[in-house]
Amino acid sequence: MKCMNIRSVFSHQNTSREQVDSYEMEGECSRYRKVLVKVLVIFFSISPGIVHYLVYSDISLLIFYLVPVIMATWFLSTAWGVFIALLGILSWLASDLISTPRYTSLFIPVLNQSLTFIGFLFIVYILSRLRHGMSRERELATH
Repeated sequence: MKCMNIRSVFSHQNTSREQVDSYEMEGECSRYRKVLVKVLVIFFSISPGIVHYLVYSDISLLIFYLVPVIMATWFLSTAWGVFIALLGILSWLASDLISTPRYTSLFIPVLNQSLTFIGFLFIVYILSRLRHGMSRERELATH
């Protein structure tokens, strides 16, 4: 199955049946891409937690938790960005709690991850507004 760019479908004056078929295939490709992105962001949001648990160190893996959040927000939706942020934070919290017990209270890692989650939500909000603004700008430019 070949995924074509929508611009190539409508770039000619006369649209043939082949071009219409390829346009329909593009929608199908888009669904496959979304499923692939969903699988990848779920995998990449849990992976840092597993690595953190296996090779426990004092090095922060924040960026590895943040990348799937950014990908989910930009390529899927705001809701997916929030979901992946929560999944990553829970993975991080679980790895903190299961690995060497170095906290004097359970409250400390929960508070740390809650504050990190708030930061992730802020990034999700900023990215979703940026994506919305860019799509709105693109829409206004075509009219």
